[in-house]
Amino acid sequence: MTSMSTSFSRLIILVVLIGLSTLGIFYYQFHSSVTSYEDKVYEQVSQRSHALAIKQREIVRAKMYELDRVLLTLRDAVKNEQFNQQQLEELMSLQKSYNQEIADFLLLDSQGMMTAWTRAEPMPIVKDRDYFQWQLNQPEDQVFLSSIQVARVEEPFTFFAMSRKITNDQGDFIGVIVATVDIFKFSSTLDDQLFDGRLTHVLVNDESKIIFRLPFAADFINQPLASLDKYGNNIPDQDSYIVLSPFDSINRLVTFQRVPNWPLIVYIGENLSYADQLITEFTTKEQKRWGALAVFIVLLGVIIIALLKRRYDNALQILQQRKELDDYHHRNRAILEAMPDLVFTLDKSGIILDYQSSSDELLFMSPDQFIGRSFIDVMPQTVAENGYFLLNQVIKTGKLQLYEYPLTIKDQDLYFELRMSKIDDDNILAMARDITARKQAEKQLTWQATHDALTRLPNRVLFYDRLSQAVTKSLRQPSPFALLYLDINGFKPVNDTLGHSIGDQLLIEFSQRLQQHLRASDTFARLAGDEFAIILFDCLSEAKAQELVDKLHDLIEKPFMINTHEILISASIGLIWTNRWEGSVDALVNSADQAMYREKHFQKQEKQDTAR
Repeated sequence: MTSMSTSFSRLIILVVLIGLSTLGIFYYQFHSSVTSYEDKVYEQVSQRSHALAIKQREIVRAKMYELDRVLLTLRDAVKNEQFNQQQLEELMSLQKSYNQEIADFLLLDSQGMMTAWTRAEPMPIVKDRDYFQWQLNQPEDQVFLSSIQVARVEEPFTFFAMSRKITNDQGDFIGVIVATVDIFKFSSTLDDQLFDGRLTHVLVNDESKIIFRLPFAADFINQPLASLDKYGNNIPDQDSYIVLSPFDSINRLVTFQRVPNWPLIVYIGENLSYADQLITEFTTKEQKRWGALAVFIVLLGVIIIALLKRRYDNALQILQQRKELDDYHHRNRAILEAMPDLVFTLDKSGIILDYQSSSDELLFMSPDQFIGRSFIDVMPQTVAENGYFLLNQVIKTGKLQLYEYPLTIKDQDLYFELRMSKIDDDNILAMARDITARKQAEKQLTWQATHDALTRLPNRVLFYDRLSQAVTKSLRQPSPFALLYLDINGFKPVNDTLGHSIGDQLLIEFSQRLQQHLRASDTFARLAGDEFAIILFDCLSEAKAQELVDKLHDLIEKPFMINTHEILISASIGLIWTNRWEGSVDALVNSADQAMYREKHFQKQEKQDTAR
């Protein structure tokens, strides 16, 4: 008995030990599985947030660079003095229409008084704003982003401003060009980057103040972001951490990226409640799997159905919202498209059934001559062929079709925009709108934006565009070209002694004299004041370019007869020749500028040696 009892006890102990060992193994497997899954989920969240933060950083960076380029374009227009106030405001309004996030453009003089802007209401006083004061006290030419402010207009809105100082040819401060960015509209350009409600996007300035938060909420604007306090004044370029938001008490994994060259920080936060929910569900699943497989399968099925039902409800809600937005968009588009100058109804074969217009002045024939006939028979051949193609496209696709075409009416060259949309299976609505004024304005504005008003040469904008083309071409295949940087010596004394009108005429004749000896394929541009540049495309050797430089020296040093004045000038010319430029365009211009200054120094030294 004692031996049997001992053996039973030992067996019990062995079973207990095996059971405990098995439970220990089960627990170890369960714990390892849960820990591995938890690490994987948080790693995925971190990678996703990091990738999206980089993406949003580059989008913000590109958008800020684009807005700065617009400011530089407007500033060049102001400095070249080629626009009057009305034309400048029209150019500013045109740029504003191209950039929906721009609320206003402001042009301030050296005293901070507004001289032009893009609103019709009275100009507010803004000389106390930081975007003017900073540029007033900043000696260098730098772009400045203001603090978050409220507009002083009839319908106030929250904005931040981007400004650039304006100086004259002598480097004197003459004003500031400002773009005010509507925070709500600016944020809407980034809103479609968010995948769903789990993600939040916050843009913060260097003062740790929130510019906007997506999904958008106006209450967060200009609020301090407390989680940055731990860095003090040494905020790194990027970092990730988990924080409990003081605004909505949600635990988030936050990743931030500094926007290079801009005092902005992009934050992407992912709501960890969903990740924690996944981990909890996985833990429950593992518990059920080791305990009772059948219960686990039932619970898993319930969880999957609940998740699918929730995703179905979310998807249904999103589709409904998209439909409402599409209906609203179509209604607005229909209103805009229903305001043409001429309206025609056609059948599907192109027969003109009727016509409506408040005036017959834009018709090149009377209505009784084209109603009941095919528009192919009554319209000019090119317009008719393209119109017939649009008609077939409308019939096939049911979508709106657009076509712009020229037409001569009563000895006037006009431009029209033709819109065709489907009424039903048998009828088409055609609407023609006179866009002549718009076409002429676009052509004039394009020329004014790319040419110097005095010499009618290409200006800095067009020069940089063509120089960029030359550099790009040389990178694709060896394509030699030369850049000449010219500075007129003795021009300032002419202005000072004979007056600016004589100086202007001298610049005109200087430009005409040199242009007569350049090829049509070359680009001769006025950059500023008495500074010019020449791009010699397909210049086979540096020696060829130097021959032209010597020839230009001879041309420039010949006397200029302006009215009764014989004027003698010279020029310093910097030459850069290359068949493959791998640096930036600015670096190429700087190299030519330095070459010019070296020649100017050599000319002065040579003159001093001759005088001795």
